[in-house]
Amino acid sequence: EFFTAGKVQANITSSGTIQALRDGGTTFGPALELKHQRGSIASPTIVNSGDTIGMVKSTVYDGTAYIDGSRMRIDNQGKVQIGTTAEAQAFGDDRKSLTIRSTSGGHYATLQLSGHADSNDQIHGLINFYNETTSVARISSIQESNTSDAYLNFFTAPSGGGILERMRITGSGRLGVGEVSPDTRFHVRHNSDNNIVAKFEHSEATPEGIHITFSGGNPDGTSANFLECADTGTTRLRIQSDGDVLNHDNAYGSLSDE
Repeated sequence: EFFTAGKVQANITSSGTIQALRDGGTTFGPALELKHQRGSIASPTIVNSGDTIGMVKSTVYDGTAYIDGSRMRIDNQGKVQIGTTAEAQAFGDDRKSLTIRSTSGGHYATLQLSGHADSNDQIHGLINFYNETTSVARISSIQESNTSDAYLNFFTAPSGGGILERMRITGSGRLGVGEVSPDTRFHVRHNSDNNIVAKFEHSEATPEGIHITFSGGNPDGTSANFLECADTGTTRLRIQSDGDVLNHDNAYGSLSDE
């Protein structure tokens, strides 16, 4: 127990938890308060930008002497650095950041989110983006079919609307845009009338278009198609692997070159 002014102000429980008086000095609870000022305790002065407010500090023995082994720093702007004392890139005093750095050659920093999903569609972890208190975007990892797989989904919010899933990458690597159950490697779905589903544009003076390549074989026949266009009724256009072009009406028109 720790006393000041003849009164217990803090204690350490048998389980090792540090507690301090809370709620106006009537109850104990876990607490950690870090303060910093320039000047003296009797005559404090304002802190400077970049001053350390709090630090988880340790000392390590290097074989000769004990040296500073500090691992985490919180500065007076609320920015947190782990493994370093500076941001990797400063975006401004009032822009908060978490910097994790490894300084050893060949090593790297990691950010790990670990959940406990025990059934399908439970979340392992997520990153949520807010504008004040409004959620506007999200990335989450979710159990797909068993405890060793996952899919990633990506959410955004339109103007004046709620957050909605826009893209999903399944555990098997299929990508769905506007589609939560992609049945091909790349599946795009649009559910708004009179809007183009996809657009490919080349903005340079010497363009190239779309190349479709069978890199593992040479079917050269009618059993594999380079392109197929269909509606709810039937297939309307097909380009086969032998180069033949078939259309539903067996009719070919022309476009003006003007």
